[in-house]
Amino acid sequence: MIWLHPTRDAAWPDYPTERESDFGIWWSLGWPYETAAALSRLVYSGQMDRHPRLRVIAHHGGGMVPHFSARLAMGPGHRQTKDSLPLPPLDYFHRFYADTALFGAPHAVRCVLEFFGAEHVLFGTDTPLGPPGAIDDTVADLDAAGLTAAELAAVYAGNAQRLLGVR
Repeated sequence: MIWLHPTRDAAWPDYPTERESDFGIWWSLGWPYETAAALSRLVYSGQMDRHPRLRVIAHHGGGMVPHFSARLAMGPGHRQTKDSLPLPPLDYFHRFYADTALFGAPHAVRCVLEFFGAEHVLFGTDTPLGPPGAIDDTVADLDAAGLTAAELAAVYAGNAQRLLGVR
């Protein structure tokens, strides 16, 4: 089991002409990018194929992965990956798990749930990160996502219990 959280901070410039990241871009866009880049390297390098039992929990809804899944399905060089991986790239991306730390973005929560499936989404793995009210916003987003009672129970506790082998 690997818990994957981005590490970028303001010292990482967004452009070569900057000394550091401005406007909090390192956090708001840098973390989702860094997470997606790390997951992509696991997939395209063949690591997920070589380690089929590997479980990875990616913070912040898996970063950009669910939102850019059509591009990720093409892989690097578009056709090149189809020949180098035994399965389509998205089959590997769907094996990842994602947390719900999206800070009050109901459309993003729905996208994460649609891409990974409720059985691969976990609540609260990045708590207490976020501004005041972020947990309440996330609960409201999940409760409004149209999940069944069983799916909500899985997201709120069951998936973590299953993955971590705890009650």
